[in-house]
Amino acid sequence: PHARARPPYAIATSIRDPLRQARRRRQFSGRDDETMLYSVWDSNSRMSDSMVTKRSYVERLRQEVKLGIVLKQQMDYLDHWAELQTDHSTSLSGAIEALRASTLRLPVTGGAKADVLTVKNAVSSAVDIMQAMGSSVCNLLSKLEATHSLVTELSAVAAKESTTLNEYRELLGTAAALQVHESSLRTQLIQETE
Repeated sequence: PHARARPPYAIATSIRDPLRQARRRRQFSGRDDETMLYSVWDSNSRMSDSMVTKRSYVERLRQEVKLGIVLKQQMDYLDHWAELQTDHSTSLSGAIEALRASTLRLPVTGGAKADVLTVKNAVSSAVDIMQAMGSSVCNLLSKLEATHSLVTELSAVAAKESTTLNEYRELLGTAAALQVHESSLRTQLIQETE
């Protein structure tokens, strides 16, 4: 018994069918690979965005902590300022009263006579009060200079933070544009390989 010979077109058809099936499988496999690649890229992109957002949030928290520390110190100075202002006002009022009392005790009409010791004591008292006021003013001035220095530093930190946030926004925009460009290139590469 001889095997029946197949006609030539039947052989060609039988060879082409597995090739067609392999091409179809590769085509579907390529689409599955493309879908998987896109899914991985999308996951990476979302994770990257999440990390950028979290870094931005942590940096903002750090800046807020620094600001809180500086403001706490300033609030302590301001709380103490009320006490100093009260002391200063009290000292100034006392000096004014002492000077008035000393001045009113001196007769300024013609031929008035005064006890030299009393005048000397009154002037000495006025000088002592003025010296106390001077040291109080110097003390307040040094504290005011320290406060001014801290406020200037706070202003510089706020300006730097604003600049950094603007740069961060620009970098985020650039990163997003680069991610879109990368996606486009990957899609183009996948299409060219098919």
